[in-house]
Amino acid sequence: MKSNSLTEADPLVKGEKAKFSGPSLSALVLDTTKQLTAGERAKNDLVVLKAQDGKEALMPKAFLVKYPSILLALKKNGQLLGSEAPRVVLPATSNSNIKSENILLGPLFVSGLSEITLTS
Repeated sequence: MKSNSLTEADPLVKGEKAKFSGPSLSALVLDTTKQLTAGERAKNDLVVLKAQDGKEALMPKAFLVKYPSILLALKKNGQLLGSEAPRVVLPATSNSNIKSENILLGPLFVSGLSEITLTS
């Protein structure tokens, strides 16, 4: 998939801004579900992000569609993320609208993503 970049405050390193790059999580979900009928796609309204350590974060699919700049980051400042990859990075500091959403953003910054599940 096409790689995008996003300069964002790194939630794992306080006070550090970094340039993350990787595919859009929204584009990945859309590409994965393009074979489904419109009715089947409409039934999936929740994205479950599961980390390698077993922790899960729930993201409404509408949130993902509204903010297509959410990345599935593979690199940070041009360097591979290693065991942290893939990592979900939200435009929390570069997009002021995302802060006004009625959703906790912190848990959505998932490192070591191992599985993405679409459900309802």
